Amino acid sequence: MSKSVNKKYSLKQNKDKTLTSKNSSTNLHIYISSLLTQKIVLNYNEVNSDLFNTLEVRLKQFNEGKCIKDGYVKNNSVKLLTYSGGELFSNKLVFECVFECLITNPVESMILNCEAKSITKVGVRAELVTDDNITPYIIFIARDHHYNNEMFSQIKENDMLQVRVLGQRYELNDKFISVIAELIAINNYGTLKKELEGDYGLEVEDTLDSAMEQTGGETKIKLKTKKSGQKVKKNMA
Repeated sequence: MSKSVNKKYSLKQNKDKTLTSKNSSTNLHIYISSLLTQKIVLNYNEVNSDLFNTLEVRLKQFNEGKCIKDGYVKNNSVKLLTYSGGELFSNKLVFECVFECLITNPVESMILNCEAKSITKVGVRAELVTDDNITPYIIFIARDHHYNNEMFSQIKENDMLQVRVLGQRYELNDKFISVIAELIAINNYGTLKKELEGDYGLEVEDTLDSAMEQTGGETKIKLKTKKSGQKVKKNMA
């Protein structure tokens, strides 16, 4: 170790195994910005000087927080860009709206960070950690897919897991996408401690409560070198 033992070191990222904290693993990378069109039907009495906001509110009601044909639409992400002149249809007015929103639709081999919510004989049910605490995916990790994986039996509720998508399904207006995944890593404290000791030759304090502290929204772990006994801080990226 160098003289600057109080320097913060970023954990190296492994391609197949990335250790993340619960606070930082918000999975924002799963969303992509999309431009969509949709027809909105209004009554005559709804067409007034506040027409733009009326159309945007209706688009939000129809799309946000549910699955459309393209995938799951993130809450509070729909923004109306433009709309056509109203077309008369019976006693209604039809507007062609162009809007942008954030959509997610998992694909095979996609890597996700999630939190184990329940464990049964069938397997593990997990959810994504998101910035709005609304998970777009319900992730199922089947026990039958991991009969020869010792790590699977070590999963506990509230553990942070890293998984790889095997498949998914959803129907229109579903509140989430169901995902089947395989376990890659358990990103809990024990996993972190073992990797730090192996990679950096550091001795991690045994007590979790005394080892972890919240500073500036980041979870940090106190470490001490085996030679000097001095403590250094290591950032969890």
